[in-house]
Amino acid sequence: MNVPFWWKQTAEHASRTQAGSRIVAQIEYLASLEKIDAKLRTEALVPAMETIHNSVARNGVVHADTLRRLEEELQPFRGAARSVTLHFVGHAHLDMNWMWG
Repeated sequence: MNVPFWWKQTAEHASRTQAGSRIVAQIEYLASLEKIDAKLRTEALVPAMETIHNSVARNGVVHADTLRRLEEELQPFRGAARSVTLHFVGHAHLDMNWMWG
């Protein structure tokens, strides 16, 4: 995943709001798909990253209107994002007699 050098700090600042956290998570998920789908290049996400960077630099946050605009711009990646199936596996040991043993 080749992201601009400034992205990590921008993402951290943007994630302070619900709108910023939402769009940062979406972009980072799409960027991680580059490992799976060679057609999806991180470079295609840079304009959205720059919009977030500029919003944070100008306003200190990502506003809801910026979020809506970016989500609309990311629509072409929707198919790639939904093509992945995630399997979560977990294990837990519950000791039913912990209190009485």
